[in-house]
Amino acid sequence: MTKRQTMDFLQHQERARFRTLLLLVLFLLALAGTTVSLYFVVILVKPIIVATMVKRFESGGFEVELWQPDLMLFSIAAVLVMVVGETLVKFTELSGGGKRVAELLGAETVPPDPLDQNLRRFRNVVEEMAVAAGIPAPGLYVNPQEAGINAFAAGFTPQDAVICVTRGALENLSRDELQGVIAHEFSHIVNDDMRLNTRLIGALHGVLAIGLLGSFFMYSAKYGRGKLSAPLIAVGFLLYAAGFTGLFFTRLIKAAVSRQREFLADADAVQLTRNPNGLANALARISTFSDQSRIYSPRAEEISHLFFANALSRMRFSGMATHPPIGERIRRIVPAYFSEDYDPGLADLEPSPDEGESGFTSNPQGGGAGLEAARIMEAAQEKLASLSPALAEASHAHVGAQAVLICLLLNPDPETRRGQLEEISDPVLATEVARLLSAADRLAARYRIPLADRAFSSLAELSAARLQGFSTLAGTLCATGNRMSSIGFLTAARLRNIAPRPDVKETTAQPRFSKPAEVADELGVILSCLAWQGTDDPDQAREAFRKGLSQLPLRSTKEVLAARPEDFSAFSYALSQAALAQPELKAQIITACSACVLADNKVTAGEAELLHAISGLLGCPPPPILADVN
Repeated sequence: MTKRQTMDFLQHQERARFRTLLLLVLFLLALAGTTVSLYFVVILVKPIIVATMVKRFESGGFEVELWQPDLMLFSIAAVLVMVVGETLVKFTELSGGGKRVAELLGAETVPPDPLDQNLRRFRNVVEEMAVAAGIPAPGLYVNPQEAGINAFAAGFTPQDAVICVTRGALENLSRDELQGVIAHEFSHIVNDDMRLNTRLIGALHGVLAIGLLGSFFMYSAKYGRGKLSAPLIAVGFLLYAAGFTGLFFTRLIKAAVSRQREFLADADAVQLTRNPNGLANALARISTFSDQSRIYSPRAEEISHLFFANALSRMRFSGMATHPPIGERIRRIVPAYFSEDYDPGLADLEPSPDEGESGFTSNPQGGGAGLEAARIMEAAQEKLASLSPALAEASHAHVGAQAVLICLLLNPDPETRRGQLEEISDPVLATEVARLLSAADRLAARYRIPLADRAFSSLAELSAARLQGFSTLAGTLCATGNRMSSIGFLTAARLRNIAPRPDVKETTAQPRFSKPAEVADELGVILSCLAWQGTDDPDQAREAFRKGLSQLPLRSTKEVLAARPEDFSAFSYALSQAALAQPELKAQIITACSACVLADNKVTAGEAELLHAISGLLGCPPPPILADVN
C-alpha cells in the first residue's frame, strides 16, 4: 500500500508498543475496580443467602462488616479465575481468525460469483483493493440482519482476514462511498490495526464476564420458578452492577486504542482512492440515516472497536466512544465540506455513466502521494480486467481456484510436468487443471499475482480438511517439480500460511534478532536470490546485491553468490530466520530488498513474486514498487 510505507507501518507498530503502557494501566484499573465491586457485592449477598437458607429474614435482619479479608481474597481469586478462564476461552474461540468474529455476529459468506448486484459490487471493490494493496483478498461476509451502515475488518494476519459489511451498507451506499469504506478497512489490515483489535476482543472479554454472568442469573430467574427466583434476580443485578466497572474501563481501553487509528485509516483511504468525497459522503450518509451505524446484535459490545463507525448507542461521555464524532472525521477529510458553497456531490445509488466495472472515479483529486496511490489503484484494475475470462471465472469457484493454483505450481518442463499431473488423484480437479493449463501458460507474467490473489480468496472458504488436503497436494507437486518457479514459491508460502500441512510441524517463536549483523548470512542469501532473479548477468546481479546491502548497517565485504541458486531451499531457510527479527529490523530488510530490486529501475514479475513472498513471510505489507511490474 502506498499510504504509509513499510517503515511507517513498522514505526506505527513501535508507537503502539508505547501506548501499551497506558492500556496496561487501564486494564489493571479494570481488574482492581471489578475486584472491589465484586467484594462489596459479596458482602451484601452473603448474609442474604445465609438468611434465606436458614429462613431468618424475619428474625431481626443481619449485620454487614465492610472489611472482611477472607472475602477480599475470595473476590481477588474469583476475578482472576474468571478473567483468565474467559479470556482463554475467547482466544480459543477466535483461533479460527477473522471468520470466527464475523460468524459471532451472524454474518454470512459472500459466494465467489454472486448473482446479487450489490454483493458482486462488494466483491469487485475488495478485489481491486487487494491487488492495489499487494495482499491476498480477505474473506467476504455480509450481515443480512443489520440495517445500519457499517463494516469491519477482523483477523490476525492478512491471510486469515475478513471484511464484513452490513446489509444497510450494501443497500444505501453508492460505489464510490462503498469504495471509501472498504479502503478504510484495508488500512486497518495493512497497518496491523486489525491484529491488535482482534486480540483486544479476547483480552477484554474476561473483564466483561462478571457482568455477563449477572445477566445470565437475571435471565434464569425471570424464566425460572421456585423460592430462589427473587434472590437470583437480586444477585444477578448486583453482579451486573459489579460488571459495569469492567464495562466502563473496557470502553476506555477501546477508545484509547481505536480513536486515533480511525483518523489515520480515513487519511489512508482517501490517499488510496483519490476521492475524498467518497468517504466523506459515506460518513455523511450515516449521520442522516435512520439506523445510522447502529448494530443490534447482542455481541456488538464485544467487537464495537472493530467497526467503521460507532456500533453502539450514542455515548453521553464522549471519552468512552470508540470512534471520533462523524462531523470531525468529515472535516478532517474535506475541511470545506460543511461550508455553504461546497457541493459534496452526494451520489444516488445507481452507477454513474463514467463508472465502469471498476467504478474508479474519473475526477481525480489530490496530488503527490495521492496521485501515486491512484496510479497503483488504476494498475490493479487494469490487471484484473486483463485476466483471461476462463481463468478469472475459474478463480471464483472452489475447484477452479485449486486448479488455477496448481497451474501456477507446475514446472514448464514437459516431462517434469507430466509427473506432477500424475499426482492429482481427484478426477474432477485433474480435468479442471487440463482445461485451464493452456490459458495459464499464455498468461502474461505480470498478471500471475492478481490471479493467485483471486484464487486464494476463494480457497479460504474451503473447509479445514479440504484446505489441508490441498496443501499436502501442493507440497507434493513442489517436491516433484524439482526447481520451483518464483510464482510457485509464492503460492506455496501463502498455502503454508492459510493451511499448514499436517505432515509438517509448525513452530512459533518470539522475535529475537534486532541487529542486521545477527542475521548477516541470511540477509546475504535473501539479497543474492533477489539479485539473480532480475538478471542473468553476474555484474548486474552483483550491483543489485550491493545496492540492497547498502541499505543495511553492515560492515561486510560479502559478494553475490558465485552461481544462481539451484532451488529456493536456502532462501526459504533464510526467510524463516529473518521472520524472527524485531519490527525495526524487518523494515530495514524490506527496504534493502526494494533497493536490490530497483537497482536496474525496473521490477520483473519474478522479483515481484519473491518480494511478495518475503513481505508475507515477514508479516509486512508489500512495498509500493510492486505496482510497477514489467
